[in-house]
Amino acid sequence: MCIRDRLTGLLGTVLDGLVFWGIMRPYHKLGVMEVQGANMTASFLNYAPVRLGTVFRIIFHATVDRIALIPIFGWFAAITVTTLACMASVVCATLITGGPGVWWLFLLGCMLLVSGILIWFIARLPVVEKHGRGIDRMFGDPRALIAGLAGRLMVLASGCLRMAIAAEILGIPLGVSEVILLSVAALMLSFNPLGRFGWREATVTMVTAQFAASSLGGENVQEIAAQLALIESAGEALVVVPLGIVTSIWATRRIARSRSKVNSTSSPEESGEDRRQVSDSEA
Repeated sequence: MCIRDRLTGLLGTVLDGLVFWGIMRPYHKLGVMEVQGANMTASFLNYAPVRLGTVFRIIFHATVDRIALIPIFGWFAAITVTTLACMASVVCATLITGGPGVWWLFLLGCMLLVSGILIWFIARLPVVEKHGRGIDRMFGDPRALIAGLAGRLMVLASGCLRMAIAAEILGIPLGVSEVILLSVAALMLSFNPLGRFGWREATVTMVTAQFAASSLGGENVQEIAAQLALIESAGEALVVVPLGIVTSIWATRRIARSRSKVNSTSSPEESGEDRRQVSDSEA
């Protein structure tokens, strides 16, 4: 594994943290480094057989930042909507134009603009604003939309670099459009509820063998596709796992400290109520 593969893995994870931070900002201002630490921990936990990272995010932000469950789920929904809009725009632009170029950039920009306006318009509907409880700001605030759409585009770009590096290591002559489509598949498959380790690699192998068979050669297509998927995923795992272990220790301490503060603030109130009850009974 080369250092470039690990750097693109780190870049993608950091950009992903900025997407989470930017979308939540109109509703609740969180520290950038705090969100980055929580995101790194969640990314690490997602390598478990089930998607523990999502459970961790809920526990962490509900305990440390005192964010209610409904806004947290709204946060996840905003992440999902902007991600789908971005990935759909990239795939459509690539399939229509055949790959990056002037028309690809123009079409992609138009699709992202239309997607952003459509999401903004729906979030600004009176019925949505009335019942949104402020969560609609994560969809309707221009800063949140830019963070979601442009941020995901940069995350995908880092994934494309990692996929291209993996293909270079194996000596596979993948075209630019193939790299983009395979990177989109890898990114979307990382959202599956069964965790990332194994499932993502197996599915990316299947997609690669299906859509990039001509570039892989006529023999051992499945084997070469599996190697490509493994190297692409390893570039991210070799960064996320060691850093995630460190940030998980930090996150555990933050959660424990926040819970101890809650207990310490509630104890005086409870003891005061007990004293009042005793004085009332004596009277």
